[in-house]
Amino acid sequence: AMRDTLRALPGVTIVADISPATVDKEGGYRTMKTILLAQPNIDVVLGADTVVLGALAGAMLALAGVLMQDPLRNPLARPELLGVSSGASVVMAAVTIFHLPLPWDLYPLAALAGGMIAGGVVLYAMRRLGDPVRLILMGVSVGALLYAAIIAIVSLGQQNDVGLLYLYLLGSLANRTWMYVN
Repeated sequence: AMRDTLRALPGVTIVADISPATVDKEGGYRTMKTILLAQPNIDVVLGADTVVLGALAGAMLALAGVLMQDPLRNPLARPELLGVSSGASVVMAAVTIFHLPLPWDLYPLAALAGGMIAGGVVLYAMRRLGDPVRLILMGVSVGALLYAAIIAIVSLGQQNDVGLLYLYLLGSLANRTWMYVN
């Protein structure tokens, strides 16, 4: 089904399907080299695991927006507009730039806590007012304040740390396999 959907997109050519079976590094390089030599007009070769993981990530982002819009009864409510995204980002910036001793497994929980604190501050500040426009304005204000904090933190960091932070904040599907889909 996914192959048919991708094939229907204009400008998409499927040259080879990469099976979900594990491929060693050398075998993967040989396969990619063969594909790119046979079809020089191809810019990117994606495995099925990358496509599935990207679709799942997009679905989770959409779900986050829906989960905020429904209880708040506000079609404008999104994690970016309520300060949640910037709260999570400022925590990751502090952990990455200042080399805070936090185990790798706790990074997502720390970001979740930062997002919940920032979103909680916005909701708590607007608890008595039922105006959705003011809620969004408060969220944007908190988000702007936290983004300023991120810029200040980044200005104190080393170049390698800043690169790693951008990888965390922007995300990447590079080197992701079926193990990450499970």
